[in-house]
Amino acid sequence: MLIGSGQICKPSGELVCNFTVGIEQLQDLPDNDTLSGNSFVVGQMEWRIVLSNSIVNGISSAIRFGVVCNGQNEGAVIWSSLSLVRLKIVAVEGREDYEFAQIVKLFHCEAENHENALFFNVLWELLFDARSPFQIDGSFTFVAHIKSDFPFYIHMEDEPLTELIAKQGPRVETFFVKKQIFSKMSNFCNNLFFGGFEEEHTQNFTTQIMPPSTLEDFRKMVAVLNGEDFSVLDDNSLEGLLGVADYYQFDCIKGYCIDYIYRTKPLKNAILKYRLAVSNHFDVLKLSLLRRISTSTFHFYNFENNLRECEMLKSANPVAFEQLMVRYRELCENSMEISEDEEDDEY
Repeated sequence: MLIGSGQICKPSGELVCNFTVGIEQLQDLPDNDTLSGNSFVVGQMEWRIVLSNSIVNGISSAIRFGVVCNGQNEGAVIWSSLSLVRLKIVAVEGREDYEFAQIVKLFHCEAENHENALFFNVLWELLFDARSPFQIDGSFTFVAHIKSDFPFYIHMEDEPLTELIAKQGPRVETFFVKKQIFSKMSNFCNNLFFGGFEEEHTQNFTTQIMPPSTLEDFRKMVAVLNGEDFSVLDDNSLEGLLGVADYYQFDCIKGYCIDYIYRTKPLKNAILKYRLAVSNHFDVLKLSLLRRISTSTFHFYNFENNLRECEMLKSANPVAFEQLMVRYRELCENSMEISEDEEDDEY
């Protein structure tokens, strides 16, 4: 018996996958084989539950239980999805308290570098013990809850470049863009290039850059979308890029910003990034940043920037500001406990 199902929970957008496997099928699973659940697509990414045999510490037999994410977009050679994954095994009624910890992970594929799977080892003894709460009607049901922030994908196909004139006030700048690729990734650009307007026939495409975005923000966005220069994204350009990406409906740029923030270590300008995660509804990134914020975030040398960012955050989202303050108080309490322990050690 292999039964797979999945559904998108609204309004959260969380994907819930279920994979039911008969006891005999799991027991008879060959060492180098896997069992895969049905694939489900959310945020243009394909997800599935995977089970395989494993050895823990070279001794104990276990089942590797996890999820795999595959980019869905033909021609995309770079894709990424920052996701909150919660894995559990369904237990009999009254014993539902067993659940794996939720994990924030960056599922990522770039050229030959694949980081697109997350697994836990579940000991055989835990599953097949007579007192196990997980055997229900001769089967086990594995469940994955998956929530993602703006998955992104970058296309690198060759395509003739099209002129796009960008204007802001008296300033005018000509950009060369990949029209087909831009249209795949943005409804705004699809309407601009192929919406049946006069520009489509004359091939004279013009766009007005709307404040607070700038021509510089637009230039950096084009550099990323054309695959020319990914280094333009840094802490100073984050807010501008997110703003121009929102106006031009390039969710892939939002995903690229999430990827940058999550992978940049050590975490600098943490409160700025937390504020941007809140304002752009990057819920998974927000959770990750709260976990990563440390006492160094609040050091005096960054006092002015932190104060300004906190004031902006409090004005825009008091609830998110209070969550940050809760984390700050936790760090202060832990720091005081460590200091007291060190003082005790001196005596």
